Amino acid sequence: MKNGFTLVELLVTVAIVSILAFVAMPSYRNYTMRADRTDGIEAMQQLLDAQERFYADNMEYADDLKDLGLPNSTMNSNRGLYVISVEKCTGMGYSQCVQLRAKAQGNQAADGDLLFNSAGKQARVVGGSEVDL
Repeated sequence: MKNGFTLVELLVTVAIVSILAFVAMPSYRNYTMRADRTDGIEAMQQLLDAQERFYADNMEYADDLKDLGLPNSTMNSNRGLYVISVEKCTGMGYSQCVQLRAKAQGNQAADGDLLFNSAGKQARVVGGSEVDL
């Protein structure tokens, strides 16, 4: 009696592992993008807190991140997966509302951009349509 595996057994094993990997990879990719989304959410929440402090002192929101003490008009998230900028809320001025947009970078771009505003909106923009978080 010989010890070992036949070529057919090895090919069947490789085929099964390949099918499992093919099925699992998209789910894993979606999971990692969802997890990486927290990088942008955390940075945007810190900026919204700074915007509220600015509003308390000036009775309007800052239209530029430089007004909040940052060196540039945009800010990178901690891990660099998002670039955050300030926008006006639709139909409102900076005395009423401010919106932050986190533009996804690199592989995270497939997950879409993030929108937060001072009125409580938290959304993800995917293919031009907004999805609530």
